[in-house]
Amino acid sequence: MNWSAGGDGIDLNRNWSVGWGGAGSSGDPGSSTYRGTGPISELEASNIDSFWQTHPPAQMHSTHTYGNILIYPWGYTDAPTTHVAQYSTQGEIMSQWCSGEVHGPSAQINYYSSGNTRDHAYGLYGTMSWNHETGAGFAGFWPSATEVVKLSRRNLRSYLVTACLAGCQYDPHEPGIPVMETIGSVNVPFTINWSDASDADYYALQRLSGYQLILDDHGDDGPFDKVNWIMTTSQHHSGTQCYVSNGTGQMTWQETVTIPANGGGRISFWSEQDITPESYQGAFSYSPDAGANWYYLQTFGRDDMTWHLNIHELDEFQGETLMFRWESYGSSSNCKLYIDDIKIEVWDSNEIQADDISGSQYTVSTLNTGEYYFRVWTIDNDFGPGWPSDAVLAQVTLTGISGDVTGGGMTNLGHFSPNPASGLASLPVTISSAAEGLTSLVVYDLAGRQVKDLSYQVETAGLHTVHWDCRNSSGDTVPGGLYFFLIDAPDLREVREVVVVRQP
Repeated sequence: MNWSAGGDGIDLNRNWSVGWGGAGSSGDPGSSTYRGTGPISELEASNIDSFWQTHPPAQMHSTHTYGNILIYPWGYTDAPTTHVAQYSTQGEIMSQWCSGEVHGPSAQINYYSSGNTRDHAYGLYGTMSWNHETGAGFAGFWPSATEVVKLSRRNLRSYLVTACLAGCQYDPHEPGIPVMETIGSVNVPFTINWSDASDADYYALQRLSGYQLILDDHGDDGPFDKVNWIMTTSQHHSGTQCYVSNGTGQMTWQETVTIPANGGGRISFWSEQDITPESYQGAFSYSPDAGANWYYLQTFGRDDMTWHLNIHELDEFQGETLMFRWESYGSSSNCKLYIDDIKIEVWDSNEIQADDISGSQYTVSTLNTGEYYFRVWTIDNDFGPGWPSDAVLAQVTLTGISGDVTGGGMTNLGHFSPNPASGLASLPVTISSAAEGLTSLVVYDLAGRQVKDLSYQVETAGLHTVHWDCRNSSGDTVPGGLYFFLIDAPDLREVREVVVVRQP
């Protein structure tokens, strides 16, 4: 609100040009939906619009309370947009990544709201525009400070996938997940095969060391404290039963998992929902402090009764010890959240074995004797990386040629893992013979300031894995944000980007 007009002030989400003055807004200065004296009459809206005129965004997000619905244009009319199919497709992707919400045009699933930000951005600039009406009815229009933090943490994944989808604005899609073939006991060299995945421009192969499967529960009535959660045979993704909420309560994993400081982890599970939209809610949460505080990673609020795979990579929690629980807010008749096939994995370290792989196989020619797990990622040039495959075990009994891989070819810069990163980011770099001793690799921040010189890690020819601990040259932890790695070699000058995230 802008209170300068007196009364309840001007509702800035009714002050935009497209549809201004229509249904769902008011000309009464005393109304909570007062639209102002004219379109873009307020400096806040005018300044943003001026920026958009020269920098039209591909995607736009605004976040409001409440209703646990994801809305998009139009808000001032029932007429469909030109991109109704694209909105529906992207809305489903965003919902499955984080919020489990019903999605649709505001005027159809919520109410009329003429002169809103979404309609303006889409109508004038073609921007795919979104609004999370965040939080269920029990949280209300003014959620508690604790609930605000939890909901904001949940929305982060939606913002991240929206940023990925900016690369395919009117063709929303996410890369498919490859399925790896069993590897088992092998001698070097050996070939790793996987299925073709949709929207794959190339693949990246990741090697995990110190892999542990912490939990693999298939509705086994396993190590969970259940408060108003029960077992049921009426629904299940696999086996004969699964977990289901039975009123307001939670199902808490009785154990904890520590994400290795230089490694990573993942939790995945299948979910099905029969939850009355807008009013009630299910959630999946984590605690980094032994249960003192809980934060949403994902929420659920629809009644489609369809099983969905949920994946959470845990690299951002390096060095932290986590608890997990599933929550329900509502009675047994209006809030049923079904959970099955829960899997928790961690690993001590990971390396990019290879990237820019054009086909669906890769031959490992040199590797020490030992036990390794491999995962493969689909990379789409428009979207970026999708979700990785399940990890597959390779037991290497005889090695190939010993020594470092050196010489030859061209200098090549791989891709970061993990990205975003919080503790340690790894980047595969191949240095050609011609670039040996002549290559620099420097980290810069968004303002172009040098953060750290990592050239010492790429002095010799061959394949290197460059590690950056997200610290500057003075050893201080860098703030969250976007950082650039510039490699400058006789045969390559290229930049890679990595996002550093910090816990609130």
